[in-house]
Amino acid sequence: MILALLLLLAAPRWDLQPLVEKVENDLEAWDIEGAAKGLDDLVADYPDAPETAYFRGRVLFEQGNYAEAVKAFE
Repeated sequence: MILALLLLLAAPRWDLQPLVEKVENDLEAWDIEGAAKGLDDLVADYPDAPETAYFRGRVLFEQGNYAEAVKAFE
């Protein structure tokens, strides 16, 4: 039972991929406002996902919030 739970928790979250792609595409297009909105959705749905922390750092960096960006990557 515990092993099954651990495997479930460690499984990739394919359902977050569309949100990740949206934020990535917005950042590549220099649509920082759009990326920030996508990040809000990512934070709401997957607050503890590593991808959320990564994109929080990237969005904060692009917004010029360098100290906060560093904290997001820690």
